[in-house]
Amino acid sequence: MTDIDKPQLTIIPEDFSVDFGYTNLNISWIAIDMFPATYFVELNGIEVVSAETWTNGSDISFDIPDSMLAGSHNVTIVVADEIGHTTQDTVIFTVIRNEMTNTSTTSTTRSISIPALTSGFELLPLLLGLLAIMRRRKNQ
Repeated sequence: MTDIDKPQLTIIPEDFSVDFGYTNLNISWIAIDMFPATYFVELNGIEVVSAETWTNGSDISFDIPDSMLAGSHNVTIVVADEIGHTTQDTVIFTVIRNEMTNTSTTSTTRSISIPALTSGFELLPLLLGLLAIMRRRKNQ
């Protein structure tokens, strides 16, 4: 029997988003071929699963490492049969850092600039104003 068909992925996951700090996340495909052989998986272009065997109609699952950095990531699977025909799929998942899951603290320091006084005369209106306010409160 001659194999002229490449493997097919019958279950292909959609692209998705997750919140920063996720755990226990995986992606699964189902592949079919009369002569299954091996597959490999890349995460962001780096091969993380090499030459694993698969069987016709079986579930091929990849566990995404917990708590990846915020941003877009891609997982690519390449499935091969005994002859060397291949098919592949890429799933893009986006890790979202929102304010509710942000664990870092940001503080802002504000400074107020007060011009230097050259003589006591600049304070006179301020002191007179304060005295007037204090007298009104005392007389009430």
